[in-house]
Amino acid sequence: MKIKFLPLVAAFMFFGSAKTFAQFEFPVEVPQQSQLASISQTVGVTNIEVDYSRPSVRGREIFGKLIPYGKVWRAGANANTTITFSTEVSIDGQTIPAGTYGFHIIPNKGNWTIILNKENEAWGSYFYNQEEDVLRFEVSPKEVAMTEQVTFDFSDVEKNSAVLNLSWATSEISFKINVDTDKLTVASLQKQLNSRPWWGWTGPYKAAQYCLDNNVNLDQALTWVNRSIQNQENFSNTLLKSQLLEKLGKSTEAKSEKEKAFSLATVNDLTRYAYYEFLKKNNDEGIRALKLGVKNNPKNANAYSALAWGYTKINDNKNALKNYKKALKYTSSEEKTRIQKAIDNLKK
Repeated sequence: MKIKFLPLVAAFMFFGSAKTFAQFEFPVEVPQQSQLASISQTVGVTNIEVDYSRPSVRGREIFGKLIPYGKVWRAGANANTTITFSTEVSIDGQTIPAGTYGFHIIPNKGNWTIILNKENEAWGSYFYNQEEDVLRFEVSPKEVAMTEQVTFDFSDVEKNSAVLNLSWATSEISFKINVDTDKLTVASLQKQLNSRPWWGWTGPYKAAQYCLDNNVNLDQALTWVNRSIQNQENFSNTLLKSQLLEKLGKSTEAKSEKEKAFSLATVNDLTRYAYYEFLKKNNDEGIRALKLGVKNNPKNANAYSALAWGYTKINDNKNALKNYKKALKYTSSEEKTRIQKAIDNLKK
């Protein structure tokens, strides 16, 4: 008989009172008055993200009343407003490691204090502890047109920096976030190339090209471009090697590599090279490259057409017509209409 009553006893012990039963209620989700928002911006290889809730003015007096002067404010509503940096950054002359930080503000009648704090999961600023501060600095607010809801946005985005703005009611504050993009990019490239197979030529080529374009890490770039050439020698990586050698002061070696690059070049390679030389106003070099295309491909219609185009860039219509006519001799029937149209335009 005792065995039969055991389930009833257990049930009474588990659900024996309303107080006990209340412990097992299920929460339900309803919309928050202050909606969640997130904004992010990439600067170089650094991603910056702000997560916050957006309270509204709703006709209230905000700073100095709803948000008292001299008190720590969560820079939004509900849980911590947070700011996340994917890499090391610099703010107000101080280095901030990669990570997520609680974002707080102390509004004042004069300058406002911006705070980045190690605690990033608390509810608002109620558990704020100054000992956990990573950074404190002051900014000057400015008066702006009415902004109904708290709004973060980025402006003045450049290679090495971006400005973060916070607007609410008729006040706005701004501060610059700086990154060392070249340093971070080179470190990223090194890591990528060390962790991936050295197959193909484009990976190390692109890494070396970045270094040349930004005049950083040139010795390492030379190693990378040599690896690219080892995997597949072509006009692009051989020319890049010559440019790196020239930058490193090795002019004789640079000249030799450049001539080697031209010996490997296709008509398309030389046309693309000439295009960029014309952009730089290096017209003689552009024409030289296109002439080489004709010399190496004497029965190639595209080579003559490219040289004709080159002559139009320097307003030499006589030689342009001459080479378009040669292109007609070697071109396919599908291309004849296009070339003839170019000839007719030059004769106008």
